[in-house]
Amino acid sequence: MNCITESCPRSANKENLCDPCREDRNRDNGVLCGYPPCARGAIKSGLCSSHYSQKRRGDELKPLPRKRKENATKGQDGLPVHGTSARYNIGCKCPECTQFKANENIASTARHKAKHGVHPVTAYRARVRKARGYWPQGWGGDFISPPQREALYERDGWVCQLCGGPVDKTAPYNHALAPTLDHITPQSWGQGPDHSPGNLQTAHRGCNARKGNRSITLAEA
Repeated sequence: MNCITESCPRSANKENLCDPCREDRNRDNGVLCGYPPCARGAIKSGLCSSHYSQKRRGDELKPLPRKRKENATKGQDGLPVHGTSARYNIGCKCPECTQFKANENIASTARHKAKHGVHPVTAYRARVRKARGYWPQGWGGDFISPPQREALYERDGWVCQLCGGPVDKTAPYNHALAPTLDHITPQSWGQGPDHSPGNLQTAHRGCNARKGNRSITLAEA
């Protein structure tokens, strides 16, 4: 669904408005970002979207950098031409704009790795671990090594502990019958996920996905 603001091509987020249009509306109504130097409208926790992102990352709130002026050539429709960040940023997802954005992301990642020596996602996840004491939920390599994973599959006889059927050792990792490790007590429960062997069991990827964040035994399944 598109933003209801006239001539705005962005997708709506809340209240049938995109975030920039919600910021503009709240700014006009006097609801300003809680960071005093910022004159943008507040839309999340009393902050604009950019300062809310800084707060969520745990960074100290600071003034936003001045946006670079881009030579955005206008097309016949009055909007920036395809294949530019200006066109992508207003919601265009055509192959040309999508490829431009992909190339831009690759270049940004390369710059971050050259400066900091790690992938930006790894840096973000490390910050979360430092703040919370455990890795944010992600692929299984975060909580158990391949040899340990293999040992747990062997312990369970390569049998899904949710449906009782055998898992397929040769299936692609994203196949419904591929083996995964299911958390008996789900990761979303408690203060942090329990990755101990006693809380892990073999499960089909499909069964694991259907279980979700519920605690289900083989008998209940």
